[in-house]
Amino acid sequence: NPGSSGAGMEAAVAPGRDAPAPAASQPSGCGKHNSPERKVYMDYNATTPLEPEVIQAMTEAMWEAWGNPSSPYSAAATFVPVSKVSGQAEVDDILTAVRPTTRLVTIMLANNETGIVMPVPEISQRIKALNQERVAAGLPPILVHTDAAQALGKQRVDVEDLGVDFLTIVG
Repeated sequence: NPGSSGAGMEAAVAPGRDAPAPAASQPSGCGKHNSPERKVYMDYNATTPLEPEVIQAMTEAMWEAWGNPSSPYSAAATFVPVSKVSGQAEVDDILTAVRPTTRLVTIMLANNETGIVMPVPEISQRIKALNQERVAAGLPPILVHTDAAQALGKQRVDVEDLGVDFLTIVG
């Protein structure tokens, strides 16, 4: 269509995951120059092809983890403020915030703005003790997660010493 704004533009089609790559043309002076033109798809800015494992996990989640956003139960979070004196989250305050529906306690190991190191080992020990009572009462155990990104490289970071179930780092 000669009047269209996209006249003369040719769209490159993203190759399939397992599509063979076209043969690369050789630089000048290195032999034949009659290789076919090679198109490269470079717009992975907004999305990329999914790995089979991701597709499988998403499919399982859609089959098994569905829910009604209007239902009376919901995903929720409770935020526990830090002490104005120490800058740390107080272990007793965290335990007081635990409800029967609590499934995860997450806390940063070292604060990226203040440098304050949180009492993660003590929190983990107290949650593990609480979990014995919860399991005996038929409640699910609480998992403990810490974000150790700011501590890594500045102090020893050991999952077992911290007593956490999950530890996140960046990079």
